[in-house]
Amino acid sequence: MIETMIVIGILPTMVILWFWKDLRDAKRQVKELELQLEEYHEGKGQESPFNSRELMLKTLEKMGIGYEIHKENENCFLITYQGVDFLIYASESSAYVNPVLPYFHTLPMDNTEAIVAAKEAVNDYNRRTIDTVVSYSINKENDCFHLHCGKTILFIPEIPKIENYLHAVLEDLFHTKNQFMSELHEVLANVPDTEDTDEENAGKHLWPLGRDPKKGELPS
Repeated sequence: MIETMIVIGILPTMVILWFWKDLRDAKRQVKELELQLEEYHEGKGQESPFNSRELMLKTLEKMGIGYEIHKENENCFLITYQGVDFLIYASESSAYVNPVLPYFHTLPMDNTEAIVAAKEAVNDYNRRTIDTVVSYSINKENDCFHLHCGKTILFIPEIPKIENYLHAVLEDLFHTKNQFMSELHEVLANVPDTEDTDEENAGKHLWPLGRDPKKGELPS
């Protein structure tokens, strides 16, 4: 009985010491990375401690996924995953990347009521989600309202089975698109004269497949 009480008393102390050591080590590592990043930006360091761009390209190659780099933005590139085009933003000086499922749905701008309803649906959806965001852009040349979804994720070599991690992230964007479209269909069902059809993007809006990035903003 006494031995049990001693063990019970020791355990919380051991847990506290373990967390304290972990926290101390984490703080030390963060300071080291901050110093490396500061030296890199000042031109003193040879390499950035964060290079998610290089890691992303290596990961895509391991997964057998081809990519095209934006001719005007080397930190933005296009991949095709399960027949659908994605944009990925990754930098040599960041530990984070931004995968985006772009142009998954389009509405004509002349249907004002549908556009207002779609914007409200976007805002409502984003209030209820944590890490994946639905956004929209407007192309004035073709007078269209485009929908996109994306997320910001940590992307560092320490992530185990990073190919599976990226696969799960891309699948989650499909899930977000499907969930949002289900809600949007319900909203637009109450809007008269609405042409509500899925595009499945097929890349037709993207720069490597005929879209001039100067004529329409790429989703960020």
